[in-house]
Amino acid sequence: MTAAPKDFAVDSRGWKGRLRLVPDEIMEKLQEQSTIAWSENARHRSELAWLSKTYSLVASRDVDAAVDLIFDQFDELLHARKFREADEALAAVDVKRLDSNLMVALLTITRAAKASLRRREELVHRIETTLRADAPKRADHLLAGVR
Repeated sequence: MTAAPKDFAVDSRGWKGRLRLVPDEIMEKLQEQSTIAWSENARHRSELAWLSKTYSLVASRDVDAAVDLIFDQFDELLHARKFREADEALAAVDVKRLDSNLMVALLTITRAAKASLRRREELVHRIETTLRADAPKRADHLLAGVR
């Protein structure tokens, strides 16, 4: 049996291949960054899980509970001055999965903090576009005072 070349190795998973000489500190940094990115992604998904619940409530026509959920979530974020998290939520909202009551609720609860929410104007535009397409005669009335 011949010995493997010095730069050839089998790792714990049974993978065979040529070793790449990566300094330990660089490898540790890459692993740390990967772990942080995974953790941030998991945190982000769990923080926005309430949006899925909102969409489910809309689908089951429980609009009052969906409005309550939106108000509770944004009230908590805005009172804690978590504007970045509120912005992330605004960017993640799928307006096509909401009814007009929820669209207005989102704009209402975020109106007082609009100067601190960079993504709110984008949401206003998406909601206005959707309302003008779905309810053109009611769009101006629904949006009055909440822009």
